[in-house]
Amino acid sequence: MTRGAFLTVLTRWLFGDELDAMSAVPGAPWWKNNYTLALQNGLLKDKELDGDLDKAMSRQEMAVVLARAAQGLGLAPDTLVSESAIPDWYSIGEGYREGVRFSYSMGFIGGVDSKRTFNPKGTLTRDQAATVVYR
Repeated sequence: MTRGAFLTVLTRWLFGDELDAMSAVPGAPWWKNNYTLALQNGLLKDKELDGDLDKAMSRQEMAVVLARAAQGLGLAPDTLVSESAIPDWYSIGEGYREGVRFSYSMGFIGGVDSKRTFNPKGTLTRDQAATVVYR
């Protein structure tokens, strides 16, 4: 799933009314309004994802965006899972670790196998995206 597609799903779910009120920008990419809403609502930080939303989204990028969405809604886990609960913790980029930990702790993600391996640099699939948004 591309970065733009995931942001589109998430912003339509969270900010559908705001999105409906926005006008399309002639000549802009199809995801432009969703990207703008994601920036305005703290799902992304300025220039994050390098503005390249047609590239595949990594699982660690997804986890950070999910964590920010939950925090924006005032949600927080009772406790954070320990780093040792995520078998491939040290393969997660340092800037992504707390978002991944938060998302694990909230139950949004649980890994890709029976060991709960996260696979941070793996590409987010549509079925994974549907699952995490549903959760």
